[in-house]
Amino acid sequence: MGDVESRRARAILRLRKRQSSVVSALLGDFASTGAAPTSRVGWFVDPEGEDHAVQRLVVELPPRAGQFDPNEVDAAVVAVFEDDVSIDRRAKSDGGLRVDVRLPSCALHSVTLLHGGRVLQITSFSGALAPSDELVEETLGAPPERCGGSGEGDPREDARVRALDDEDEVLGPDYGYVLRFGRGTVRR
Repeated sequence: MGDVESRRARAILRLRKRQSSVVSALLGDFASTGAAPTSRVGWFVDPEGEDHAVQRLVVELPPRAGQFDPNEVDAAVVAVFEDDVSIDRRAKSDGGLRVDVRLPSCALHSVTLLHGGRVLQITSFSGALAPSDELVEETLGAPPERCGGSGEGDPREDARVRALDDEDEVLGPDYGYVLRFGRGTVRR
């Protein structure tokens, strides 16, 4: 594995750790819910040419399990990302809540509900990847990423936030996600 790929892989581990904390705070015993998780890994190059690792986790609840509660999602995000963060709550094009969290490491986690609350989506970007990143236990909690152009200033000027806004505008408020369990009947 090359240097760039190994830096991305290590950054993805850190992003997944935070995403798992949010899902655990919401679902507790994940297996008993019957939820269907899927994830995708990629990278994002911002306008300044800075490379960011990207991890998207999508958790779909089956119709019998109901929906994610927006207030509980917001509370879980605040609890998981309680230390020294910038939290920006915004409405998607359908009026649903999207919560963008920027960490001091300049990682960005965007948490939103799709399909009326049946689906929780967490899209996480690392800060700009630094040239070297030793993979030892201590670095899993202390990312070597640096802010670069995307992580500084007004959150609405962050290229990663704009990319998510564009996705909402072009693909719609469900970001192109198609339900795996079908529409079904949702219990309230």
